Amino acid sequence: MTSGAGATLAVYLDEAVGSGRAGPEQVEVLERSVADGTVQYEDLAELTRLTFDCFTEAGIDYIENEPTELGVGLPLPSYSWAAEMPGKTLDEVQAMGDACIDRYSYWAAAAYQDDAVVGAARDARMRRDLPQVLACLEENGVEVPTDATLDEIRRHVEELVVATETVVCYDDFIWW
Repeated sequence: MTSGAGATLAVYLDEAVGSGRAGPEQVEVLERSVADGTVQYEDLAELTRLTFDCFTEAGIDYIENEPTELGVGLPLPSYSWAAEMPGKTLDEVQAMGDACIDRYSYWAAAAYQDDAVVGAARDARMRRDLPQVLACLEENGVEVPTDATLDEIRRHVEELVVATETVVCYDDFIWW
């Protein structure tokens, strides 16, 4: 049985497969993501590229924007697409565009942005950087209990920033 972020990702995989609209490329990425516990940005970027290819084949104009950030180190592909096309109604173009998105990237993008998945990625990043974070806090006189949770450590980091206005031991403050 899958747990944590993998379980959340399994829901997106089940929805994608159950819809009958997700293409094999997207299903493959979601299957790998369930096993890994995260959707890799590179996979989502490739699925977004396939979505663009589909738009082009359908005659739909789109604009690829710079990736936006969900949180520090978590870029999200960003784009817009035109729902107007000569000789087609708004509903027809919307259906064509939605078909491209559903086939190539809809469920993977939703999974990538899920709070549980973002939180897991954020925690993994902090675990990776924990020795430096704890050393910085200690160097600045902050005592952190050895059994402190990641959220408690984040609180210590935030309190130090507020108190000193200059010392930043870690930079993953996500305000949403």
